[in-house]
Formats: sequence, C-alpha cells, structure tokens
Amino acid sequence: MEFKYCPFCKGDLKDISKHVKECEKCGERFYKNPVPAVAVVIFNENKEILLVKRGEDPKKGMWALPGGFMEVEEDVVDAAKRETEEETGLKIDKLKLLDIATEGSKRYTTVLLVAYYSKIFSGKLKPGDDSVDVKFFSYKNMPEIAFLSHKKFINKFLEIVRW
Repeated sequence: MEFKYCPFCKGDLKDISKHVKECEKCGERFYKNPVPAVAVVIFNENKEILLVKRGEDPKKGMWALPGGFMEVEEDVVDAAKRETEEETGLKIDKLKLLDIATEGSKRYTTVLLVAYYSKIFSGKLKPGDDSVDVKFFSYKNMPEIAFLSHKKFINKFLEIVRW
C-alpha cells in the first residue's frame, strides 16, 4: 500500500528515495519495509516432513511449509506456533531456529521469513485456515514446493539432521 498523504497531519508526501517518503508539512518519514513472516519444518519419527497444500494465492494448490505473517505485537516464536496450529491443527513446542531468508512478493515487495524446526507436536492433523490439505511427506519423495525460501529451509533442515 502506498500512502499519498501523511496519516498524522494529512500533508503531501514526497519521495526521498525509492522506498522512503517524507511529509512536506510535518517532516515525518515513512519507510517501505519487508513484511515479517514465519515458516516451520515439522518432522516425525518416520523421517517425514509436514507440508500444507495452499488454499489461497500466491501459489494456490501448491505445497509449502506451515507458516504465515506475524501479527502486530506478536513474538516471532508465538507466530510460528499460532500459524502451525491454524494451518495443521497441531500444537508445537521446543522450536529451534533454522534459518532466515527473504523472498520477493508481488503484493509486499519483500517478505522476511524466520524459519524454525520442531519434532514435538500434539493435536489432530487437519487442514485449516488457508490450507486445503496437510500431510507428511518422505524427504525422498517431496512434491514441488511453492516458495524458494521454503525449499531453502527444507534443504537446510536436511543438512542438520543428515537423514
């Protein structure tokens, strides 16, 4: 979303640089920043990784890691737990930091993703929120993954566990 007027004083905004605008009236600056999101690699004792089939664009119908956007005033770990439960029905705990990546986005320009991994889970596996299917896949027989960052996270995870 591009502001044309200052949300504080309603003054006109002028471009300072490609991603910075400044109010001509009050001098307040507005930065176009990456949008923070999370992704989680969840694995089981059968050496399988949990994926969700996306029910929404972008990449509707493709498989991805559970995850999504952080909410305002939400801790990044809490966001990972919330998104996982919303999309898979599973509760996770004891998350370990996996990696950080950026991904281009038509809507948000850049998304900053923080990835975790976890084996600990409870609950009943079921699609929810914006997923239409959810299931575990053998790391040797994975479907095409929707996002480059998610492919990177899966590969990084496989380097760590060395299955």
